[in-house]
Amino acid sequence: MPGQKHPGLRFQEAPAEALPFGSAAFDAVTCGFGLGHFAEPEAVIREFVRVLRPGGRVALSWWQGFSCNRINGIFFDVLQRLQIASVLPPGPPVDRFSQPDRLCSLLQGAGLADVQVEEVSSVHRLRSAADLWSLAMGSFARVSTIISAQSAEDQQRIRDAVAEDAERYHTQEGIAVPIAFFVTAGQLPASPSG
Repeated sequence: MPGQKHPGLRFQEAPAEALPFGSAAFDAVTCGFGLGHFAEPEAVIREFVRVLRPGGRVALSWWQGFSCNRINGIFFDVLQRLQIASVLPPGPPVDRFSQPDRLCSLLQGAGLADVQVEEVSSVHRLRSAADLWSLAMGSFARVSTIISAQSAEDQQRIRDAVAEDAERYHTQEGIAVPIAFFVTAGQLPASPSG
């Protein structure tokens, strides 16, 4: 339940495209790994800018491409290889913002300046492919939705293929799957002249 660990914080749910706050209400707006899930990301960024005070900053994170970000890439590769049809509603491709120039264009197009993109990479360590499966089914919105819509037989086929692909990241301690993402930020000019 939100707020139990930090009772002084106020949590409020709202559509990202229509935030229930006045213009120039915040010094900063952040969005961790949400960008690729919005049907209209440009509208979301414009809304972030609307609630931002002059001189304030927007900071976002989103995944790099599947060749670098294997924690997601394993699943999407398997779904494609097994020709599993997507059951997702129409929306932008999951990798639409997996290149720095696209992130920069998105923020600059909303009126943000001094846009910078930083690449972050690491490995995600798990005990086993079973833990990787549990992670995906519990937190990868697109992947888990597609897999959950399949028959029990197809779900098992997918799970077996994921375990096989994850084996290439085997270590003595389990598996170490590469992750890679971008963190990008831009600033709203302090005045119309910048």
